[in-house]
Amino acid sequence: MLNLVFRMGFLLFFFSGCSPMLEIGGAYFPGWLVSAIIGLFAVAGFRAALLSCGLEDALEPRVFAYPAWAVAFTLLSYLILFP
Repeated sequence: MLNLVFRMGFLLFFFSGCSPMLEIGGAYFPGWLVSAIIGLFAVAGFRAALLSCGLEDALEPRVFAYPAWAVAFTLLSYLILFP
């Protein structure tokens, strides 16, 4: 049974296909790049919201917190835009 699960995981990992492509202004961009840009803008808005509420001091250490939030927003936008 474990061997079957391993084989299915192998197939899903290596044969999952290409990332979706978006046409923006006549040029094609990969979907992950668009999601990364959305994630960066989302974390900038998130930081502005935390600053306006006075809650930025709750995020310690910030050097790890903001990149983690950027990755979370990027992955969330990828899941929403490309199901």
